[in-house]
Amino acid sequence: MPTLNSVKAHTALSAPTQKTATSHQVHQLLRSLQQEDGTAVTSTVDSADGSGPARTSCDAAYSAPCSRVNSKWLATKTAQAIVEQDALGDTNKVFQDVTDGRFNMETNFFPFVFEIDTGVCVGHGANPNWVGQTLSQIFDEMGIGFSLPDELHQRFIDASRMNSVPSLEVSNTTVATDIVDGGGWVPYMWRAVLPSQQEDADDATSAPIMNKIAFIVSATPRYYVGVGYNNQELPWDLPCSDKYDSWCSVNNVRSLVGKAETRINEAVNLGQFETVLYDMSFDREQYFIPGGHYLFMYRYDGPLKAHAHLSRFAGQPLEVFFKDLNREPAEGAALH
Repeated sequence: MPTLNSVKAHTALSAPTQKTATSHQVHQLLRSLQQEDGTAVTSTVDSADGSGPARTSCDAAYSAPCSRVNSKWLATKTAQAIVEQDALGDTNKVFQDVTDGRFNMETNFFPFVFEIDTGVCVGHGANPNWVGQTLSQIFDEMGIGFSLPDELHQRFIDASRMNSVPSLEVSNTTVATDIVDGGGWVPYMWRAVLPSQQEDADDATSAPIMNKIAFIVSATPRYYVGVGYNNQELPWDLPCSDKYDSWCSVNNVRSLVGKAETRINEAVNLGQFETVLYDMSFDREQYFIPGGHYLFMYRYDGPLKAHAHLSRFAGQPLEVFFKDLNREPAEGAALH
């Protein structure tokens, strides 16, 4: 199986969304692509010590880059609280805090906690009525008859146990894993009733069906914790030109990078991952915004993997691109 080194994705104005990689199995390959570089994560949080969420203004209704960071941060924070209370023999306190919304963010990020062996929900930040129920019972209540609850529960379990190793190999260096080991992303279908909409929802079966994606992490061998967001593209601001550092440019960059990150997280094998890369280069309706904003993606070791504007340079390093522009190749190497 070929390995894929670290990948970075940009838009015309964006900072890199940083990934780490190498592995000898497809699911580990994709999992490693989902790891944020420690420096990048710390630089986006609110608190000086890196203990806060990425953006307190980030809304779980959309797949912006901050949605991904917030989901992982809140799931890890909740799991750490469970581990700490488990050592004291009082996990029920954390479960009650989860259900009471004490872990919820104001922008619709909330944790849910399930017991692995029984499949029973022990804490839910969006709907306390689901505590004590299995996913099968919740699906029946919500009218999600087209999906398989037992299969989803198993996918959550599998994701929570991914990458539970002491370290990840990155090129010739080693980087530490999370304090709570492991974790992975799971796409699924759900009735999209966010906590802020809960009081207005007369009937859960009337809520729209949404694609969602959640970060799932283990919290002791007995439980897993999940936090997710709607897999819905952040709306573009139009008209907007990439020639100016206006807020609409920032918003459009967030939309493109958030969509790309989510698509990568959804890929469950190398074939799907390659399809994502192909779409990034050739599906201009998705990855090229009128006004000049577009997505491009490079591997950290040099080659271009996707470009929504200049796909002919796929597989080439920036030096080749700069040479084509009659500029010094060294400039391209320096930019990379």
